[in-house]
Amino acid sequence: MASILKVNEIQHTGGTSALTVDSSGRILQPAKPVFSAYTTNTIAYNAAAQFIVFNQTRVNQGNHFNTSTGEFTAPVDGVYSVGFKWESNSSSPTTYSEASLYIDSTEEMYAISYLISNSTEYSGNLQTIVSLNANQILRIYYRSSSNGAGILGGKAYNSFHGYLIG
Repeated sequence: MASILKVNEIQHTGGTSALTVDSSGRILQPAKPVFSAYTTNTIAYNAAAQFIVFNQTRVNQGNHFNTSTGEFTAPVDGVYSVGFKWESNSSSPTTYSEASLYIDSTEEMYAISYLISNSTEYSGNLQTIVSLNANQILRIYYRSSSNGAGILGGKAYNSFHGYLIG
C-alpha cells in the first residue's frame, strides 16, 4: 500500500528546518554543510609543503569553514565531496606544483601540475570523495619545485570547496 506525505517542510523536534519542498517540487536543505573558500593572498614558492589559509568564502552554509585557519571541520559523520583548484605562475620551464588534501594530520591524496614549455601560468585540480567522522579537519597543503612558482591570490584563481553528500 502506497502513501503520500504532503508537507512543505520537515523539521527537527527542536524547530530546525531540515528540508523544504517548494511548490515546484524542488528540495532545499538549508542545514546541509557546504563551503567554497579562496585566498586573497598570493602564496609564494616553498619547496616544503605549506598550509594554505583560505581567508574568504563564497559560501559557508553552516559556518563549518574557518577563514582564520583555512580549515573545514566536519559537523557530522558522513561522505563528503571535496576539491581544490589552483593557478600558479613561474618563469622556469621545469616547474611543477603539488597540492595535498589532509584529513587531520594525514595526507589523503595529492595532485600535481606541470608548467607547459613557453608558458608562465598553469593550473591544477584535485577532486575526491572522502568519508569523515564528526570533528575531523580538512586542509590543503601546497608546494612547488621552483623559486617563483606560487598560487595566485584571488577568487578567480583558487578554490577549496566541499559539501556533505550524505
